[in-house]
Amino acid sequence: MNIAKEKWGCIDGKEVGLFRLSNDKGLEVSVTSYGATIVSILMPDKNGVTENIVLGYKDLQGYIADTFYLGATVGRVANRINKGRLPVNGKVYQLPVNEPSNDCHLHGGKTGFNKHVFSVVEEIVKENVVGISLEHNSPHMEEGYPGNLTLKVTFTVNNNNELLIDYRALADADTHVNPTNHSYFNLSGGKRNGAAQQLLINASSVLETTTHYIPTGRINNVEGTRHDFSTIRKINQQEEIMFNECYVLNAPEMKVCSAELFDAPSGRAMQVYTTVPGMMFYSGDQLNNGFTACGGVCLETQFFPDAANHPCFANTLLKAGEEFHHQTKLVFVLR
Repeated sequence: MNIAKEKWGCIDGKEVGLFRLSNDKGLEVSVTSYGATIVSILMPDKNGVTENIVLGYKDLQGYIADTFYLGATVGRVANRINKGRLPVNGKVYQLPVNEPSNDCHLHGGKTGFNKHVFSVVEEIVKENVVGISLEHNSPHMEEGYPGNLTLKVTFTVNNNNELLIDYRALADADTHVNPTNHSYFNLSGGKRNGAAQQLLINASSVLETTTHYIPTGRINNVEGTRHDFSTIRKINQQEEIMFNECYVLNAPEMKVCSAELFDAPSGRAMQVYTTVPGMMFYSGDQLNNGFTACGGVCLETQFFPDAANHPCFANTLLKAGEEFHHQTKLVFVLR
């Protein structure tokens, strides 16, 4: 088990670090303090060939210019908020509408968490685990959100080939929080299109949305539809491979697998465990600018989109002085 660290650059006088977390089985996860971002995940295939299984850039400048949220921690609130209207205790805060094509606030705004340098809180080195804790202090009214909020994201890797992402947040006023990680996975190491992967999602239903990806409030059964991944199958098994859907997980708990991604030729598989009620499956079909459409797919564990405007959804409101704490675990295995 080992942590290797280096200075990766500097932004506005703040040093940006790159941390490589490696276990004894050949798994290496690289995280940068810029946006608490996963830069790479190196994993051997069934023949012992190690490749990067997430999309990324070769240097910090790529992430500064990035518009796809590659590997980033996004927030305060991931996904979309209709018309940028955020209700808190009867008062509506107007957030930036940074996705005007859908008339919504997306992934925390124009300068979300993905565009901030996080502080390094702790480096973790133990017998069976290594990790890094990163923290961002988000001031009152940053991107329109009320309250001073501190988010700590901890990435740990162990010898069971598990990557645990632990989110903790505190605020001094009631506010909304719903962070997620936005990595694009391609378990073939880029040898095949991301839509050629097989996917299982442990969910019987999906949120109904408008053409602008805003939930209507209805929840639809997936059985017999193109959204049904209750048994593992290829993403590109059907003609239509565009997916940008939030699944309602059947059992959001750390002991139950919520999803599995599998690349048969390499034998690599990734299992997802989480404590949050939803998972956004995005097929990456809008990737461009040096990336191939569907070159990687996202499995974003989170609360439901626009939850603040839907009382029937699990609440994303964080009360002042209370702790937000959720986890997502990725387990990498060979088949």
